Amino acid sequence: MVRLPAAVGGISLTAAACAYAALGPAPALGPQPAESVPTLHLTPVAGGTAAPPAEAGTVSAARFTARDGEGKQVGGGYETCAQDLTGPRAVTVYCTGVIDIDGKGKIAYQASRPLPGARASGSARITGVVTGGTGVYRGTTGEMTLMPPDRGDGAWTAQFR
Repeated sequence: MVRLPAAVGGISLTAAACAYAALGPAPALGPQPAESVPTLHLTPVAGGTAAPPAEAGTVSAARFTARDGEGKQVGGGYETCAQDLTGPRAVTVYCTGVIDIDGKGKIAYQASRPLPGARASGSARITGVVTGGTGVYRGTTGEMTLMPPDRGDGAWTAQFR
């Protein structure tokens, strides 16, 4: 048994530890999402681009549609990307975006990937961070994996976990 004197009177760490243990496991932090995020197929809207910015220090923006596994449009989104400015040449692009699922809510994310021409670039899958959500996705966090287009419509496949 360990006892520490307090400024006024004595306090037993044992009593504090017993009281803490009686509380049980800590509850989950924050709200839990009412619904998990489905796999989505994200297709750039005409005039938008899924390509990274062309020059160091530039920013690109893209709008896209979101379709479910059956091909039904369920929403859309927006993404901005900027190139890494450190070192003699940019090799990484950093992106942030929001996917809006009609009538359900929004999912926010951030991701980075090598630029085309950089080592390990191009069509490799991208793993991003889901930073939050609204509506039925409120409390959503985790990972989003983007797989490059392997379909005729140029859609990227987004899987969430």
